[in-house]
Amino acid sequence: VPVFQELSADCLSGYFLGGLGCAAGESINDYLSDYLATLIVVCALGDTSGFFDPTGHGSCNERARAVIFGMESYQKGTPPFNACM
Repeated sequence: VPVFQELSADCLSGYFLGGLGCAAGESINDYLSDYLATLIVVCALGDTSGFFDPTGHGSCNERARAVIFGMESYQKGTPPFNACM
């Protein structure tokens, strides 16, 4: 399902951003603009076509939640494949 693939990719981007925020003892605030830019982009690319629409990308809400879930999964130590696939 294309929407599932999109949300998995969004989750992985959040996972990557979560790693940036934790690398070398840096603060999440050091990457706040990256987090916000990612959420803006995934929301701009979101649509309301529905989960099973082959041309769908997921809604803004679904995509933003996937990014945040990826970030949280990194912080919890969940492997990316288990978190986002």
